[in-house]
Amino acid sequence: MLTCPLCQNKSTPFYKDEFYECSCCKGIFRPKEKLLNNELEKLRYESHTNDSSDLGYQNFVSPITSNVLNAFIISICLLLWCKDTTYFYIHKLF
Repeated sequence: MLTCPLCQNKSTPFYKDEFYECSCCKGIFRPKEKLLNNELEKLRYESHTNDSSDLGYQNFVSPITSNVLNAFIISICLLLWCKDTTYFYIHKLF
């Protein structure tokens, strides 16, 4: 049984023996022996390009960008709804 590196509680397998989930904070982590060493991590990082026209990069960042875009659209809709509602009530008062 592995210990969570964040809160030091017990964890259970999350995905094969590659990832574990903490039973307390629900953090997901890899066992230290499965992590890349500094040199290999740097080589892997340098092997890709963060180019917005690259389809692989777009797919990688799409969960983040989609959530940000959805939150932005909801905020704008709420702002416009509140603006219209406020205008309606102010207009009705005068």
